[in-house]
Amino acid sequence: MVIFSGMLLFMVRLWMIQSIDTEIMDHSDLLWRKLYKYQTSFDSLSSKRDIQFLLNSESSSRRYFTWIVNTDSQIVAVSNNVYQINTSLTKKLPVRVLTDKPQFTSINDLGFSHRCVAYPILVTPDSTTVFSFENHAYPVMGWVITASSSVPVTDLISSLTRLLIGMVILCMIIATAFALVLSDFALRPLSEIVDTAKTITAAHLSTRIQSSGNQDEVGQLVSTLNHLFDRLEASFEQMGQFTADASHELLTPLTIIKGELDLALTRDRETEYYKTSLNNALVQTNQLILVTQTLLKLSRSEIEAENQGLEYIDLKILVDSLFRQLNFLASQKRMVLEEKLENPLPLIQTSENLLHTLLFNLIENAIKYSPPGKKVTIRSRVHPTSGKFTLDVVDYGLGIADEEKKNIFRRFYRVEKSRAKITGGSGLGLSLVSKICELLNLEIEVTNNNPMGSVFSVSFPADSVFY
Repeated sequence: MVIFSGMLLFMVRLWMIQSIDTEIMDHSDLLWRKLYKYQTSFDSLSSKRDIQFLLNSESSSRRYFTWIVNTDSQIVAVSNNVYQINTSLTKKLPVRVLTDKPQFTSINDLGFSHRCVAYPILVTPDSTTVFSFENHAYPVMGWVITASSSVPVTDLISSLTRLLIGMVILCMIIATAFALVLSDFALRPLSEIVDTAKTITAAHLSTRIQSSGNQDEVGQLVSTLNHLFDRLEASFEQMGQFTADASHELLTPLTIIKGELDLALTRDRETEYYKTSLNNALVQTNQLILVTQTLLKLSRSEIEAENQGLEYIDLKILVDSLFRQLNFLASQKRMVLEEKLENPLPLIQTSENLLHTLLFNLIENAIKYSPPGKKVTIRSRVHPTSGKFTLDVVDYGLGIADEEKKNIFRRFYRVEKSRAKITGGSGLGLSLVSKICELLNLEIEVTNNNPMGSVFSVSFPADSVFY
């Protein structure tokens, strides 16, 4: 509004000044044309009377102040309204600029702001001569000086300026009030979100922000925050469950170790008894180390997928490396590690470290939970309809009941507690496998291996398989 007001004031003033300039120029041109035909000197008394008469007849309007001056700036004739403003301007006129062309100028000591034009009167051979002010060689015998007051322009601009300032102030007040009301209306949902968010603590994670159902920016913010709180609640519940399970798993070995040491120290014992107690404590200590190492792997696996770049993996080389690592464990149970991979094998774009950990845990589990003398097979296949590439880890053990399959990937879950004591399992291996599958966007499935045993199938996304 300030810019608009400034432009409006400038345009109004320019228009009014141009209107005044046009009027005084037209008035001067009219007088010049009538004086031009006389072609006589202004010094004769008769000429002065004729010119004054002409000036009185053409300058009846009080809007214009008109002078006819000779080449010495002596006044030859003057309009009657000049006597009302300054009588000293009736003899000699102090005009700033006089030239042989129409020129805007000003009059000294006029006493008010004005617009003025000096129109030259030229001496030509005859009154019918046609010429242009831009290209002539005729002498000047005098000027028609016409002035008009520009005070009304100044007064109007001043009044208009005060009016516009008042309008700007009024509009600012109205706009400020409207902005306060609008901002309060617009920010009210955000205030409700803030108030609700302040009430959400670790003890009250189930609280949610009420949604209005609108799909605007605020509605999207509410939906995003509620999803965030859902994930936080799930994470807290998982942490609580994990803490409870970990405490239980760590407490049992520690209790056994403490009990063995307490019994050994109550009184003197035979050497064989001490060996047995220390051996039991060592077994439980190894179990503690196993649990701690697996938990560390789980925590590391959650960030490894982001920190490690993807690379192209040759599955044949990877499987041979795994068999060399686990061959000793298999030989202790007189088991055979069998490879049934297709030829040629595709290259897989994934994280080698995480995929190595995943397959290591699956093959190690198959060895642990299979009876002695059996075999563990790793094979590859392509699904006939979907075209997915899949690796299967096949064992010939006791198998897993259908109702247990959905729980085996939970942390610390074991199908048979008694068998876990024999194998030394912690219930964390398959949980680690599940987490790696999630990080690498793999699919894992457990099926029965007829007539007995289990098949753990890992399927790779199509965009990571290259033949």
